[in-house]
Amino acid sequence: MGSKSKGGNFERETAVALSLWWTQGERDDIFWRTQNSGGRSTMRSKQRKETEGQYGDIAATDPSGKLLLDNWCIECKTGYASSKKGEVLTKDGTKKSVKLITNWCVLDLIDSKQAGAVIEILWEQAYHQALKNGTQPILIFRRPRMSPCIAFNLNYFNYLTKLFGIPDKNRIIVRASYSIVIMSLSDFFDWIPDIRRAFK
Repeated sequence: MGSKSKGGNFERETAVALSLWWTQGERDDIFWRTQNSGGRSTMRSKQRKETEGQYGDIAATDPSGKLLLDNWCIECKTGYASSKKGEVLTKDGTKKSVKLITNWCVLDLIDSKQAGAVIEILWEQAYHQALKNGTQPILIFRRPRMSPCIAFNLNYFNYLTKLFGIPDKNRIIVRASYSIVIMSLSDFFDWIPDIRRAFK
């Protein structure tokens, strides 16, 4: 299965999960993939045109979901584990050909020879997409054969803890170009059963 197909499937799965969470299990059809997986808004923004409801990878297909997407810009990412040939600088300053492996490990932010860690690159994409429409950047991602996770900025996490308390489950705070919090998507849903309180 190609990466576009995997990405599309993950976006659909995420849309259903968000719909069930948003309606507390009553409906699975409130959210769906945006047109061209957010590509329509990207192309229109290059022409200096705005596109209502088409930022990010998830759109509201029912008016009841508009509140979430008026506040969140959701990017969905999966896959991205790969390897390719590249060059690194050795201690003496010469270039050496190596096999560069793109991983999802948070420690890649600290000790990797990669130009940028996958999580940081994807977060920057989510951040800049949200900046275009003035919403909260939300990254929902899944590493190969793992459970989905959610990432959001540290300031937003601090705001949510004032409303909902500190989550019982594990979370990771990553300080790189941005300070972000990462947690399991299911733990996030358990922590915040009704996000509407955060939007008042």
